[in-house]
Order: sequence, then structure tokens, then C-alpha cells
Amino acid sequence: MIIDSLEKGQLTAGPLNVDDLPILNNSLEDHAEQFLNSDASSAFGPNYRAGVLALPDTDLSDDQDLHIQVDRRAYRCRHFRTGGICHIYKALPVDHPGAVLAIKMIQERWYNQPKVRRQFSLESQILRELNHPGVPSYVCRGMIKQRPFFAYRFIDSQQLIQIYQHTEFFSPAILKSMALPITISLLKILMHLHQRLNPVVHGDISAENILIDSEHQVRLIDFGCARFRSMSTSQSGRWVGKPSFATPEQAKGQEWNERSDIYQTGIIFYELVTGKRWNRGQNTRDKLRFAAEAPIPKASFLANYVSLPISLI
Repeated sequence: MIIDSLEKGQLTAGPLNVDDLPILNNSLEDHAEQFLNSDASSAFGPNYRAGVLALPDTDLSDDQDLHIQVDRRAYRCRHFRTGGICHIYKALPVDHPGAVLAIKMIQERWYNQPKVRRQFSLESQILRELNHPGVPSYVCRGMIKQRPFFAYRFIDSQQLIQIYQHTEFFSPAILKSMALPITISLLKILMHLHQRLNPVVHGDISAENILIDSEHQVRLIDFGCARFRSMSTSQSGRWVGKPSFATPEQAKGQEWNERSDIYQTGIIFYELVTGKRWNRGQNTRDKLRFAAEAPIPKASFLANYVSLPISLI
């Protein structure tokens, strides 16, 4: 089993020392989830729970506050982040001890795209069915002025890609020491997704979609490309997520499955231990071309960075 083998393996950099990670102990509210794209499919169902949000006719501007009701509780909501397809709003509880929420909505300009709407519905359905500490915790979904939303508990965490960029805190040696625990945590999350009674494949595992909180817990976010394994990619669309982490079959527009998730996790491990980008493309076209034509490395290609048993995995 891959996880057992990795847990028995050794990285040459030694174990992770959490005292070496000062930035993770700072306030992380500005580094929560980045949801972007999705162009896939599977339709709105009848199970939307009532949520009353008094949104204006247009999308909120960055400096607007909004008072909303979610499950009959008041929240003060403010625009938090915008991705390729969706807006994320951060909802703070008003006069009650409820959790801080993230509210995800399709941008107005994308709402009339049927494939986007169907994939958005599928994403909320998948999150509603999952129950694991390593993925967003679903709260509810509903309609806001004829536009769908879903809510989950806000995750106060640092994106892995931002950890890459904080070189003043995270030296190559520290990133290398983080590689094994992060990879094992991701594989445990994937084991839960892939071995469910109704298995889920994620399809967009990337440094943007991996969060690490102040307790050093790893979470996998953004299920905007995800689908149930029982669905073909022709049913759920062929959107491939982040081009830098695309797998060969995704880049070629072919059927992809849980092996694609494992491949993308391998890219994460490679980048952490080597300090190099796996995909050398300079733009989206070049990145997809690189992914489609990616060479199969020798089993020992990481032996200069990690122990040989781990490189063989």
C-alpha cells in the first residue's frame, strides 16, 4: 500500500519540525480557499434547502457588506475572493455563536451557461455527501434571487502555493521536510474519496487547492472539477483544472479517474522535494502540451532528493 510504504520511508531532509513554520501560526484569514473554473456537468436537483439572502441584482463589489440569513441565522457577508467562475463571500455570524461560513456563488456572467450551472450543482452535492476532516465541511445550499449558492465552514488556512512563495520563511530544506507528511495526508484524503460506496474523483489537485492550517492539518479544497467515478467524463465534462498539474489523459481530453488524482499528488511531492516545477510550460497551451507528452521518469529519478525506496514508489 502506497501510504504504508511512504510512512516507512525516509526523506533525506529528516522529519518536519513545526517550530520551523512561523508563518502558519500567524493570522491566515487572507489565505483561504481559491475556487476557480469549472466547465463540466450534472443538473440542479430538488433538494435545495431554503436560504434567504438579500443580494442586489448585480454582484457585490469588494467593499460592500451584506446582511444575510442562512438557515435562519444572521450573517454579515463580504466579498472574499473571485475565481474564474465563482465568487466566494466570507460570512461572519451576527449575534449568535455560529461558525464563520464561506458562501460560494457563480459569477453573474457565467450563470446562464448550463454546463457551469450543472457542475456547480454537482460540486455542492459531492461536498454534501462527504464527511472527512480533510475536505470542506458542507452546511447548506439554496437560491439567492434565482441564483444558487452553497455554504461551508470557512477554512482559516494557508494555500500551499503561498507557502512556496514565502521563501523567507520556507527554505528548500523546510519544504522538503514537509513533502512526506503533506503527501501522506493527501493520500489519506484520496483513500476516503476513492473507497466510498459512491467513489469521488477530484481531478484538480494542485498547490492552489491544498490548505495547511495553524495546527498543520492538510485539507483538499475546490471540488469544481470533481465527479462521481460512476459518471464518465463525457457526462461531467472534460475540464482539467490547473494546467500546471494536468495529467496526460486530462491534457489529451481522454477519460480520467482516481489514478489522475494519484498522479497529481505525485507532482506535489516532486515539487516539494526538488524545489522545481514539474510542468515547464510558459503558458496554458505549452503546459497542456507538456502534460500530454510528459516523459515517464526512471524509478530512481528522485534518488538524489529522497531515499531510494520512496523514489521507487
